[in-house]
This record gives sequence, C-alpha cells and structure tokens, in this order.
Amino acid sequence: MSDVTGDNENFRNDDEVLSEEEVNHYLARFDSLEKDLEELDGANRLLLDAWREQLAGPHLEPMLGDQEETLRRLTDPSANLRRVAIHLAIDHWMLGELVADQCEEMAQTDLDPGVRETAVGGVGSCYLGTKNARISRVLARMIKDECQPDKVRTRAYTALVAVQGHSNYRGKRILEIHSPADFEWDFVEEHS
Repeated sequence: MSDVTGDNENFRNDDEVLSEEEVNHYLARFDSLEKDLEELDGANRLLLDAWREQLAGPHLEPMLGDQEETLRRLTDPSANLRRVAIHLAIDHWMLGELVADQCEEMAQTDLDPGVRETAVGGVGSCYLGTKNARISRVLARMIKDECQPDKVRTRAYTALVAVQGHSNYRGKRILEIHSPADFEWDFVEEHS
C-alpha cells in the first residue's frame, strides 16, 4: 500500500483497493461517528428547545402549533420572537424556501445583532449545499465587514461553509470556529 500523507490526511492511488480489514475498520469508525453525531444532535435539540422557551416564553406553543403565527412573528417588534420565528419557520415548519429571501433581508438589515446572527444561520440552512454564488458573495461580504459583531461574522462564516458544502472546505472544523481569528480567509476570498 502506498499512502501519501499530507495535512493529516491519508490518500490512496485510485487503482488501490481496501482490504477487508481496512473496510471493517472504516465501517466501525463510521458507526462510531454516527453514534457521536446522534448524541450531539440530541444534546443540541435539548439546548435549542430550552433556548426557544427562554426567548419566546408563552408565545412558543402558539408558534409551534400554527405556521401562520410563526410567519407573523418574523416581523414582531420583539427581537427574541423574531429569532425563534426564524428557527421554527426553517426547522419546525420546513419553510426554508418560503422564508429564504426574508432571512437574507433580516441578516443584512435587522437592527438587532442577535436577529442578524440567527437570520444568517437561517440563510445557511435555506441554501445548504447549493453552492449559490450570489448568496456566497453576500455571506463573504458579511464575514469581511468588521462593523458587524464577531458573532454575526462567525455565523456568516459557518453559513458560507454550509452553502458551499463541507467537501469543498479545508479549514478548521466548524466546531472550532469561534471568532474571525479562526477563519480560513482564502476560502472567504474564493467566494467574494
């Protein structure tokens, strides 16, 4: 076997075949990763539910029970309700296509930075894996805008990765991105 090691990744020549032992090893690793992801997803769901409850309070149940109520809350005077409405419209009601333009507008113009951060995440979800060049340019502009709070810029960065797809991304793991200091700037420029 002639592995070439670089950047902590192993590559094979296209004409080489994995042995049964190697296949079993990778299958076991994938199973382990799948279990880890399921555990993370469960923990994330609990945190997200608590966050929604904290922000929306008594308004959460009506929003969970009525799609139109959720959509109305996208323009609510309360920033907290707008944030929850974005999440519910995309994740609960699966209305990403319907609210994509509104999320893009909110991401760029809402006066509340928390709403802009949530809306940017919504844009990433709405355009997940599409490689949409226009949306990628919008996100890249937000990433480079030093007037934006770091949380908004960081969310724009992770949204850009989501839009472009993880297979095209060679920077730090998404869970390790905490501020603009963690960004892979060549990746941002590539999509500007």
